[in-house]
Amino acid sequence: MLLKFFKHSPFSRLFFFYAAGLIVSNHFTVSGWLVISLSAIAVFMALSVVLAMKAFRHPDLNWIFGFTLSCVLFIIGLIHNELEKNSRSKAEDLISRESVFLARIQELPEIKSKSIQVRVRIMGELENNKLKKNTLKAILYFEKDPASENLKPGYLVGIRTRFEKVPASGNPGEFNYRKYLANRKVYLQSFIAAESWCLTTEKPSKGIRIIAENFRRRLLDRYRKLDMDQREFNVLSALTLGYRRDLDTETKNAFAKAGVMHVMALSGFHTGVIALLLGYLFGMFNGSPTGRAIRIIMILMMLWGFAMITGLSASVTRATVMLSLVMAGKFFGRKINTYNILFAAAFFILAVTPGLIADVSFQLSFLAVGGIVLFHPVFYRIVRIKNRLADMIWQLFTVSCAAQLGTLPLTMYYFHQFPLFFWLANLYTLPLVAVVIYLAAAYLLLSFIAPLSRITGQMLLWTVKCLLHGVSLVEAFPNALIDGIYISAAQTVLLLVAVSCFGLFLSYRIKIPLFAGLLILPVVLLLGIKHDCELNRQKRFTINNLNGISSINLISGHRNLLLANPDSLITPAKIMYSFNDYWIERGVHDRVKILDFNDPGLTDSLDFPGLYIRQNFLRDQVYLNFYETSVVIMKNDAYRQVITDSMLEVDLVVVTGNVYPDMGKITQLFDPERLVIDSSVKFYNAEKWKNACAEYGVDCWNIAAQGAYTVKPGMSN
Repeated sequence: MLLKFFKHSPFSRLFFFYAAGLIVSNHFTVSGWLVISLSAIAVFMALSVVLAMKAFRHPDLNWIFGFTLSCVLFIIGLIHNELEKNSRSKAEDLISRESVFLARIQELPEIKSKSIQVRVRIMGELENNKLKKNTLKAILYFEKDPASENLKPGYLVGIRTRFEKVPASGNPGEFNYRKYLANRKVYLQSFIAAESWCLTTEKPSKGIRIIAENFRRRLLDRYRKLDMDQREFNVLSALTLGYRRDLDTETKNAFAKAGVMHVMALSGFHTGVIALLLGYLFGMFNGSPTGRAIRIIMILMMLWGFAMITGLSASVTRATVMLSLVMAGKFFGRKINTYNILFAAAFFILAVTPGLIADVSFQLSFLAVGGIVLFHPVFYRIVRIKNRLADMIWQLFTVSCAAQLGTLPLTMYYFHQFPLFFWLANLYTLPLVAVVIYLAAAYLLLSFIAPLSRITGQMLLWTVKCLLHGVSLVEAFPNALIDGIYISAAQTVLLLVAVSCFGLFLSYRIKIPLFAGLLILPVVLLLGIKHDCELNRQKRFTINNLNGISSINLISGHRNLLLANPDSLITPAKIMYSFNDYWIERGVHDRVKILDFNDPGLTDSLDFPGLYIRQNFLRDQVYLNFYETSVVIMKNDAYRQVITDSMLEVDLVVVTGNVYPDMGKITQLFDPERLVIDSSVKFYNAEKWKNACAEYGVDCWNIAAQGAYTVKPGMSN
């Protein structure tokens, strides 16, 4: 059965082996010589097989051709990803070297509280009055002023700056912003002071992406003319134009709890709704082959225009590629194989942007469609309904269940949650979103006719209000969301395989996938039990990365303690963003206790296994011992006045705040394995500490630059 599946879905083979090469390259370092050798091997293998097939023409040799093609595709995927890594190394060559660059603004600027964030393409670097061309992408933060607020896509600016790496995830389990941007080929960032940039006299670029971004800006300006509040504007912009930058956390959480966050991601559903509308509008061209060709070309042009305007998100791009292939296949009278088209779309997208193999939205988009293709026909056949309206509701229900089942393992892995009432919310959310799209199109097209634009605008506003009210209603249901779920990467992969096996069994009634899926489930369960056993014995000491804040996280078994200095920057939202995923992984997300380690009565408040704290140690410093891991926290400069003949052996010395760097005195008092500069230390002071550590041969860890520092007492670090 599987051989038959691969035979009728040739792109599945291309995708699997090409993707395997990308994944191997992502997880292992491949040397330049190996890349060159593999390239030569790939060329040799391809030529040898082609010549052999021509010479012998024997059907029994077809498997050799297939095997060789698979090996070649694996090598191509590996090489392609290594070339992407090469562009990353080129970006790193610009780090910490001040120079003058020309940069083209690529997307709509995002206005923040103190800066204007823009995504740019570096066009070149000025060296000796000559432009050294470059095509790297970067994110710039312009100092906020009237000039920077007027920046638009297509503008060419000259900047004098020193680029930096995009910051990685600062804490265990935290969202990795550097990896997210690297998947989109963005590796650099920089802050641009008002006096360090100027707008060039060159006319704004007229590239397709720039035109699309400026067109989206004009459409957003038309939305702003509607009498709606900011939340309604943000939701409308996200649903119809893919502009999600202003969506607040509360709105995102409401849609997530209701199980309809996918509508905010401009899924293939939106593209399908637009394709249906365009098909109806251009139905007049169906009378002849020439007319059908014109109809297909016009629909595809508009679909790709919509994809460009909405920023070529993974889900919209996938849907547009699939629709393009379906329409082309139907025009040429080819039989449509949905699986083959799905894998073809994935293969083409990864061929252009290989980094998307690790992108969450890319993975969820394709798994959702895979779930629909695999499970929807099975679910839909369970009940036969003759009433047309009831049948449409049943279709919506089964499609929602199929998509949710396809993405369930990844949803639990990435988001640690499962919305119980997704099926109910989708029943009215999807039709309302379709109405919003149609009304938005009508409003934008009729905006120059005042009476009609007012009517359609009010209808659009009312529909958005209904959508938000319906989402809030489901979100408020008791136990609407099961959260705190943790599964490992291995469990996720196994569950994906098991779900696929059950889908194949239900669709084709073959027993082997069923047995395979049933065998996988106990393995998943055993891995979960093993993880729970490890949690009972866990001991972790982490110095966190919170900008401007000193904080330490201690975990013992299922007990969780966060020690932090009092600061207005510490908010529940910031704590949950920084630590929630990590705490879920460690099984302590609902057991956190937060204390101020500057509190004079801290010792009296402690009841934590394995922890001993002594305050006012060595003139107002703090001594901490956690399961025989000894730490001294330097709070101020009073340590320089301490006179002692003995040296204290400690594992770590943690420097905080504005403590003056005096390594001579530190090495007189302590014999540390490592000195840690926490995230409350200013950049210039951290540099002084790093230089002093290098001079005295003391190992140094800078939290702000290197991320949080974790010790597992009783284990080698």
